[in-house]
Amino acid sequence: MAQKFEEFSSGEFKEDSLKDKLLQPIQTIAVAATFTAEPIEESLAFWLQELEIAGKIDFASYNQLFQELLAPNSLIRNNKQGINVILLRLEDWQKYSGTGSSLGERSKTEQIVQEFIQAVKTAVEDGNTPYIICLCPNSPIPEASNEVEKIEAEILSKLAGINGIYLISNEELNTTYPVDTYYEEQGDKLGHIPFTPLYFAALGTAIARKIYAIQSPSPKVIVLDCDNTLWKGVCGEDGIRGIELDAPRQALQELMLAQYHSGMLLCICSKNNEEDVVEVFERRQDMPLKREHIISWRVNWVAKSENIKSLAEELNLGLDSFIFIDDNPVECAEVQANCPEVLTLLLPAKITEIPRFLQHIWAFDRLKTTTEDKKRTSLYKENIERDRALKQSPTLENFLDGLGLEIKIVPPSLQQNERIAQLTQRTNQFNLTTIRRSQQEIKQLCESNYECLAVEVSDRFGDYGLVGVILFTTDNDSLIADTFLLSCRVLGRGVEYKMLARLGEIAREKGMKRVKLAYVPSEKNQPALNFLTAVGSQYKQQTLAGISWQLPVDYAQSVTYNPQAKDVIETKSASVPTQKTKRSLPVQKRLNRLHRIATEFYSASKVFEQIQLQKRQRPDLRESYIAPQNQTQQRLAQIWSQVLRVENIGIHDNFFDLGGTSVVAVQLFVQIENAFGKKLPLPTLLQAGTIEQLAKVIQLESSKPWSSLIAITAGNPAQKPPLFCIHAIGGGALYYRNLVEHIDPNQPVYGLEARGLDGQESPFTSIKDMAAYYIEQIFTVQPPSSKPYFLAGSSMGGLIAFEIAHQLQNLGQKIALVALFDTISPVYQQFSLRNQVVNHLKQGYQFTLARVKAKTNLLKSKIEQQIRRTSGKDAANLPSVTRNFRLEVEAINKQALKAYSPQAYPLQVTLFRAMNQPMGASWYFDTQLGWDKLAVKGVKVYNVPGNHLSLIEKPQVEVLAAKFEFCLKQAQTNKASDRQPINR
Repeated sequence: MAQKFEEFSSGEFKEDSLKDKLLQPIQTIAVAATFTAEPIEESLAFWLQELEIAGKIDFASYNQLFQELLAPNSLIRNNKQGINVILLRLEDWQKYSGTGSSLGERSKTEQIVQEFIQAVKTAVEDGNTPYIICLCPNSPIPEASNEVEKIEAEILSKLAGINGIYLISNEELNTTYPVDTYYEEQGDKLGHIPFTPLYFAALGTAIARKIYAIQSPSPKVIVLDCDNTLWKGVCGEDGIRGIELDAPRQALQELMLAQYHSGMLLCICSKNNEEDVVEVFERRQDMPLKREHIISWRVNWVAKSENIKSLAEELNLGLDSFIFIDDNPVECAEVQANCPEVLTLLLPAKITEIPRFLQHIWAFDRLKTTTEDKKRTSLYKENIERDRALKQSPTLENFLDGLGLEIKIVPPSLQQNERIAQLTQRTNQFNLTTIRRSQQEIKQLCESNYECLAVEVSDRFGDYGLVGVILFTTDNDSLIADTFLLSCRVLGRGVEYKMLARLGEIAREKGMKRVKLAYVPSEKNQPALNFLTAVGSQYKQQTLAGISWQLPVDYAQSVTYNPQAKDVIETKSASVPTQKTKRSLPVQKRLNRLHRIATEFYSASKVFEQIQLQKRQRPDLRESYIAPQNQTQQRLAQIWSQVLRVENIGIHDNFFDLGGTSVVAVQLFVQIENAFGKKLPLPTLLQAGTIEQLAKVIQLESSKPWSSLIAITAGNPAQKPPLFCIHAIGGGALYYRNLVEHIDPNQPVYGLEARGLDGQESPFTSIKDMAAYYIEQIFTVQPPSSKPYFLAGSSMGGLIAFEIAHQLQNLGQKIALVALFDTISPVYQQFSLRNQVVNHLKQGYQFTLARVKAKTNLLKSKIEQQIRRTSGKDAANLPSVTRNFRLEVEAINKQALKAYSPQAYPLQVTLFRAMNQPMGASWYFDTQLGWDKLAVKGVKVYNVPGNHLSLIEKPQVEVLAAKFEFCLKQAQTNKASDRQPINR
């Protein structure tokens, strides 16, 4: 029968799935991190496909967390439709900001944490996009763990209560998706990729689970079987002492108790004698679940589907709010057939798997628990008592007269805002427009020209709590209701009439002539339509947007409830069709998906295994496929296939042609070190980009000494003079390959990387020393002669190129080209705020308060400039396992950049200026970025798309490459023009 149940519930519904996906808006999962986070893309993409979410994954620029949170035009702040993900590893602030154990250093860390918390709050307040913030583990340094735990606890406590923020703690992640070996030392050193692929799979799964909880409807009721579900054995046969509360059922009951405390309603549905079940609950004190935790039960011999329908009617909830748990496949199949809306969970036949199975049923996840949630069981118990009183009353009017109903319709307190947002998201039956609002959206509306009213109700049985919401505005002579909703728990009591009458009173006070109520039909809000029809069918109007009721103020104000009227609103949920209909398909798909997750993807290793199976075919390449010829090549082919997710890789296939990136290169070299014990620098891939070439490097008895000079592409030296590209502040030059791919393949291009990236030599601490050393390296390729030199550099690399050009001139050498990719002059005086205003007015822009705020936010983002600064001496004293040579080089380069003070030199520079800079950035207004003060022979300026960090990334790099190659060819043919082409 278990097989029969699975066959029954395994429909794929592929056609409907495709239609649903095509109709979904494309969401953006925007990721910003304090480390290189791109490896998480695989697991996130896997889950987007598995959950059938139409979305794309975008990554913010490397380690730009504060800028992303504060800059108005950042990826995170511009993500209006999707989810923002923040990945924070405290070590990235502690180790490289010069912070540590001393009092002053701890104070600096605390300051950064406080600024981060404030930045997050600012970002959330300015938008409606949900934020998932994940605290990731540091490298394994036991002595630092206590301090880190304190800081993490502070971040969690200060962000936990903010609506729109959803947290994943390191503890939560380790409990749900534990990974034995999470830290990747070599990856951390090579590319600041601190985690193993398995941990990235765990991290992506935890984030996907949170996204699912954010975007999926929350169930309200769990219906539990008893025998062999809540306990082992049959109470009617074994007696209360014969049944056993074994470990799996103990875990099940504890989970149900946790669900109860988070606001879920618990019911019992068991084929048993009721007195036997009652006796178990009363006398088995060892059970976590007590009778007071159960809102209602059906213990009889009736079909369980009928009992669940009866419970739904009693609780006045739709069947799609129910979860049913049973150990019997026959009972599950019966419920699934007759109540297809119910999420039916068949417990594993192997009882030891029950805890794990339930832990990974994502439908049980609760994002936030409000005060109303915690009181839900008592509120529903009071409602059951009211229903009993209603049945005993001779008329509805007598019942209402005896209730002692008290209704308050007042502006909400700040503490009630979360509940108000929750009601807009969960209320379906009496909801005129079913507009879903977040807490932040409601706050923003009320700060404009909207007003909000909270409806609180109580009677002699107890307090219903906050059960209704009105959100309205005014326009010309009308009061317009944006939201008008009421919980089904108080329908049929006349509360909705009081709400409308109150709107009429407010409209009169404001001098309005009418009250407008729009109605947008949904599958469940028929009771709302019944109400509008009852109160004023004569005022119904058909509009382009739908149906609207436009009630005169006097009429609306005088509306009263008459319980004897024929048009009394039906307060009970509509009965659910007993046969399978088209409406049941989404629930069926959801059931299939949840079963699949709980049984197949319950661990990081299971997810990772599935990802590894999803390899793509080898693309069409110029090279024919040639299989590996020896053991080294075979092992390399396996590693390449694993990291690139490509099948049948040949020994002549180029790493980058197969889709390799610098991030994947780091993962590749980590695997190579694990497999062969060889530590290779990343630029090795530029000279040995195929398996055959890389195998020869590995097989050499002694590796070639590390060099700052790397050949990005050999080109044709007989046709073209070499181009030398100097590293930016991070020290690496591999990223210039993006540019090289789009210029003449005959052009030889060399990169110059910072000394110290290999951890063997100390980095240079001054730009002048760097330039002198790089000239020595350049001379090994292009010795001193009458031929000119061609230099280029991005950001800090442009400054070094400028200094190299000056020193070459002093050596009697000629300079044909100094290309600067968005390099800001160190002597550049930033525009004052007043000058920025004047500049805006000159250019015809409207200078608004938003620009001033953007300027302020940008200044705040300078906090990031203090992060990860440390001296070479301090870094050298760190334990080996904690050292990241790339970040150490970056920190020292920042100090060298700050200390560099060049003079004006007899040079001409060509500046490629990124146009998409943050609003309010002072350099945004200077077309030459201050180079007119240093380049005596002039500045040529070419505007290119992208920002300071993305102009060499795809697709912006294509425009940069075209303009750069034009300048390069001009310089090579000595036809460069003396004019300055601004805005080209």
